[in-house]
Amino acid sequence: MGRIKVLDKHLASLIAAGEVVGRSGSVIKELVENSIDAGADKITVEIKAGGSAFMRVSDNGCGMSEEDANVCLLRHATSKLADETGLEAITSLGFRGEALSSICAVSRMEIMTKTEEDETGVHLCAEGGEVTSVSKAGCPTGTTVIVRDLFYNTPARLKFLKRDSAEAAHISDIMARIALGSPDIAFRLIRDGNTVLQTYGDGELKNAVYAVWGKKMLDGMTAVDYERSGIRVRGLACAPYAAKNNRSFQNFYINGRFVRSKLLSAALAEAYSPNLFTGKFPAAVLHIELAPSAVDVNVDPEKLTVKFSNERDLFDAVYFAVKSALSESGVKHAHFAPKRPEPRDELTPVQTVFVSPRQEDEKATQAVLRQENRSFARDASGGALFVPDMAAPEEKAPGDEAVDTAVNRVYIFSPGVPAEADKEPQAGETVTAREDYLPEAAAPVTEETEEPPRDIFIVGELYSTYIIAQSGDITYIIDKHAAHERIIFESIRNRGEASSQLLLAPESITLSAGDFELLMSGRDALSDMGFDIEDFGGSTALVRAVPLDAADADIESLLYELIADMERAQGRMTPSVVEEMLKTVACKAAIKAGYVTSKREMEELSRLVLSDARYRYCPHGRPTYLKLTNDDLKKQFSRT
Repeated sequence: MGRIKVLDKHLASLIAAGEVVGRSGSVIKELVENSIDAGADKITVEIKAGGSAFMRVSDNGCGMSEEDANVCLLRHATSKLADETGLEAITSLGFRGEALSSICAVSRMEIMTKTEEDETGVHLCAEGGEVTSVSKAGCPTGTTVIVRDLFYNTPARLKFLKRDSAEAAHISDIMARIALGSPDIAFRLIRDGNTVLQTYGDGELKNAVYAVWGKKMLDGMTAVDYERSGIRVRGLACAPYAAKNNRSFQNFYINGRFVRSKLLSAALAEAYSPNLFTGKFPAAVLHIELAPSAVDVNVDPEKLTVKFSNERDLFDAVYFAVKSALSESGVKHAHFAPKRPEPRDELTPVQTVFVSPRQEDEKATQAVLRQENRSFARDASGGALFVPDMAAPEEKAPGDEAVDTAVNRVYIFSPGVPAEADKEPQAGETVTAREDYLPEAAAPVTEETEEPPRDIFIVGELYSTYIIAQSGDITYIIDKHAAHERIIFESIRNRGEASSQLLLAPESITLSAGDFELLMSGRDALSDMGFDIEDFGGSTALVRAVPLDAADADIESLLYELIADMERAQGRMTPSVVEEMLKTVACKAAIKAGYVTSKREMEELSRLVLSDARYRYCPHGRPTYLKLTNDDLKKQFSRT
């Protein structure tokens, strides 16, 4: 008996459905694209429980007759393709005839539809790929599709669905992309009874961008309209200063179809070169019109990947379109060229103050501080904290014309600094400042048998990255970033209650719809860390406060990193995920390589790291310092 068998219809349908329906967002994408192909100018999407329990897509398109409704669930049934010649010039978003059949195979489905010519509509019910009832019904012109209990009959697929918040975030991303691709259609997305996206449908791309990304994002974009070699490129592209931390704000549409293309991303990046800082990516919504025969959309079931017959012309069209738009908007290369930061003390920016004999008394010293618009505050432990204010103009010390006494940074010392460091500066003495403080070192961990070094002498700094310290006949090479990262991590984790730094001016950050959903879903965990984040409307988050230790970090970059942590965890805020997020905060707040550090800061950092075994490794497991003994050097130089 032969081993090869023809699969039965039901099993074949389930396998085919796996190619089209991967998750809830796949269902929404296919149904909304069908609505667009039906000529709808109003489309409403409603989901519950991330879409797995309930999804409804309603449109005011052309609808279906009873005859069409009876065959629409059959596999490869389509009204968009008649013969093989149609594959050479596909203009519709759908054409395979697999969407409804595949969705129906793994869910319970209802379809209510009516054409303008018919007096009554059709109500069709199906389950697991089989039609269970068809009846006449009163309904408006257009089509409404309801999908319930996705993957109810395929438990193996159901377990791969992510948390409801992650699935809803994915659907929000899909709807945002579709809305930007069809500004002439009014879209509405309702999640668990709340409207989270609504566009105008007036045909203006800028209004669609406003609805999806907000006013701040729109204000940083310039219009693109260019034609070359029969290819027209229209849309909006951001100014270099408004670039984002990832490519999620890059949207390319080929003849109205959203596509992912490394070719187009490369052309966009090249148009901005060298105007972008490292790690930044331009945001753009580009609609590209070319001959349908010049693009092959029949590459994968999701229709996100396409092939082009002439990639060179397409690359050039996008490159010159964006380049010319930036040029016309006044972008200058030199202004946005990356620059190496000025050397400074990354732990606490350092300046030098000369205290003249005429400023010996405390009143005179305080007067200088007031004149320079600086003030002090105290934390709960009595340590001095820095309260920034407006910078003051430079002045000369009375009677000392050659000495610049401008106070650009206030001199503040933390509880961990030895007592003699907290004394007032004497006349003629030069001292150094700190705006930040490091936590006082805890008692050494008992499991570390090695005794902490004493009388640490700072030899210097290597490559603005490593501290060279000596104690006795042992030399320590300390990685500033790794060491400071560990100190901050322990400080945040062991503080007990979250300590926040209220921002002088709240910072608004526009995210993609999916990233925004993830951020809001993890808002409670972020609040426990010290963040205060509000929903500012659309996909914009308003940050009012950050953890005290991360007050000087790049807030937007930090949030993107935390969102990436949540995405990897599929929105599950377990203790291990929270700890990973704490590591991210510590990493972003710590000193970066390449910054010059003051001697006082090097002494304090070395003392903390070398006195406590907790600081032996950074939160990611890298060593914070290496040891080199005198005997090791002798061996290297063959002196033994």
